[in-house]
Amino acid sequence: MDDSGLTVVIAGGRDEFLEAVGGDFPDWGVAAAQAHKLRIILQAPGTRRYSEPYSNVVGHEYGHIYLHLLAGSSNRIPRWLNEGFAMHAGFEWTVDAYLRLARASLSGHLVPLKALDRVNQFGGEKAALAYTESFAAYDYLQDNYGRDAVVRLASAFSIGASPEQAFWNVLGVRYDQFAAEFEADVRRRYSVTSLFADGAIIWAFLALLIIVGWWVKHRKAKEVERRWRIEDRINGEPDFNEYVDPNDDESWRGSGPQV
Repeated sequence: MDDSGLTVVIAGGRDEFLEAVGGDFPDWGVAAAQAHKLRIILQAPGTRRYSEPYSNVVGHEYGHIYLHLLAGSSNRIPRWLNEGFAMHAGFEWTVDAYLRLARASLSGHLVPLKALDRVNQFGGEKAALAYTESFAAYDYLQDNYGRDAVVRLASAFSIGASPEQAFWNVLGVRYDQFAAEFEADVRRRYSVTSLFADGAIIWAFLALLIIVGWWVKHRKAKEVERRWRIEDRINGEPDFNEYVDPNDDESWRGSGPQV
């Protein structure tokens, strides 16, 4: 595997970027990997809003190049595997991604793995879900079939195997069965019951309760202070602030000798 011919193109604007990418490209895309040319094309920072840190985007695109070289330039790698591998390379899992997958699971709107091959035709939110599912499917592959599963699959793709042949010959599972297992696992992990049993969510909920409790207590304290001021004015007593010289931080000490 040799990436010594890799080139990186930094486009100064959207038009320049699209010209370098060539052909149809989704409007939400900010970078592209032309694996067969060993070329990464990026929009320059500041020319377009990135949803991920720039370094993560670069890592993502290099992930595509690396997997392409690993698979011997095969074009038979499923899109979800390609994107999932690249997202891991770019460290792109976020809390938003977790919530997006949970919402899709709970609402029954998960996108089938095979449909992810058409991700470039998806709109923004559906595309974001497709990438999130790709990341989660890659995680599932590693957790259940070994951390070297992608290397073994890439080796099968490099000799011309289809996804169906590669999954059966390398992992001993039919491709459709793997997809069904993954979707069932997502629905199990992101059910209403599992969400309440998730330690991270429980701690986040407790933290939210603490913040809300502090805010309520703070508001009550301010309201009590406001009422005291009103009562003092009704009774003819001077407001506390009248004892304080706003230009003198030490005025509260009085005019006597300081110890």
